[in-house]
Amino acid sequence: MKKINNKEDFLILLGIAFFLAGFFMIFLQLLEPSISSSILSFGITLIIISIFRKRRLKKYPQIQDERIKKLSMYGLGYSWITTFLVITIFFWFDYFNLVNVNTQQYYSIIFVTMILSAIVFQRLLYKKGDVE
Repeated sequence: MKKINNKEDFLILLGIAFFLAGFFMIFLQLLEPSISSSILSFGITLIIISIFRKRRLKKYPQIQDERIKKLSMYGLGYSWITTFLVITIFFWFDYFNLVNVNTQQYYSIIFVTMILSAIVFQRLLYKKGDVE
């Protein structure tokens, strides 16, 4: 039996396991369809992300030095501040009844803000090269 050498191979196998489990749960109707389809979607997402990461690591070897770590931490810090400001803005919108947002929409907006702002700030800081 072949030994799994890196994390990406393990994650691909884990994604395949989730995919098959979700597929069989839908096929055999073991759980509610929403839960089964969530497991299936998680498996597909895990497979896709792992394959892209594996391809990227082959193309660009990851060398992390102190500068890269510093830029990453600053980017995540700026993302946290941006998310905090969005939460504050929504608090005041709700307080003055300017916008009527339910809980699911609110969490979706916060979640997307966290992810997108982290990506944007890290990319901008990587292009800039250094943080003072």
